[in-house]
Amino acid sequence: MVAIVIPYYRITFFEATLRSLATQSDTRFKVYVGDDASPKSPDELLENYRGKFDFDYFRFEENLGSTSLVKQWERCLALVGDEEWVMILGDDDVLDIGCVEKLHFHLQEENAGNYNVIRFASYIIDAEGSLQSPLYIHPSTEKSTDFLLRKLNGQTRSSLGEYVFRKSVLDRTGFYDFPLAWHSDEMVILQCSDFGKIFSINDAAVYIRESDESISGKQNNMGLKKKATYLFCRKLIDTHSAHFNQIQRIKLLGRIEKYFYVNRKLSLFFKLCFWYVSKTGVINLTKFARRFLLHLAKDLKVNPRKKNHINQ
Repeated sequence: MVAIVIPYYRITFFEATLRSLATQSDTRFKVYVGDDASPKSPDELLENYRGKFDFDYFRFEENLGSTSLVKQWERCLALVGDEEWVMILGDDDVLDIGCVEKLHFHLQEENAGNYNVIRFASYIIDAEGSLQSPLYIHPSTEKSTDFLLRKLNGQTRSSLGEYVFRKSVLDRTGFYDFPLAWHSDEMVILQCSDFGKIFSINDAAVYIRESDESISGKQNNMGLKKKATYLFCRKLIDTHSAHFNQIQRIKLLGRIEKYFYVNRKLSLFFKLCFWYVSKTGVINLTKFARRFLLHLAKDLKVNPRKKNHINQ
């Protein structure tokens, strides 16, 4: 059996999510809805689906999602029973009719059961449910570190709702609480797979909704997203760099470097110097120093009166 956990807050698209669960071709799943003290209860809507699939509903009296989505995810996961596999589905996302069936098929017929992280293909949809992307598929098996670099290079996409995790491993790793939970999903993918391989199911898809109500669709939170990217890459370089090859480390350091050019903190400057030497070699420190001087020169050219400095 698989547990499908839905951290619920907004009712706007929730019926589409429930409808996709009610029409699954395989009923070997149980849904756990954790209501984050929402302004509009889904009670009445859920009653329309009573008997169409197995679900438990629990309303939390304290809202956590506004301050920490990760804490809301974790308390929703605590509702799960003895299911071996767990999926955390957004309250606005939609499953293909065959998602659960294909998951069980691959677990039984393939070697998917040897993995701790499984992912579906995916589409992006908008507020009206219209497709906004081609189908994103993946190699049948792929190292999670290689996947991450593909995503950082803009060659693929990913979100938490299209992944299935072995629950015992997910319970052990937990989530890193980055701002807006931005990159928290990627970190848990890396850790649950032990920076190893992910198994892909490409013959069923999850439809991920991006709208003005979703974090990924909003544009007024870019500062927090950039900070989360910096913290994520810093954590990987600081703690997990041994799992990445040199090219991948340079890519991660490049993301940290972009954040530095905006903030120019002296402590981060010295950290970057240390990381470039210790993680990639002296030649890349030289390249970083050259890029930094070019940035200073560009600033002076644009505004000769501008005081260029590194903040304490």
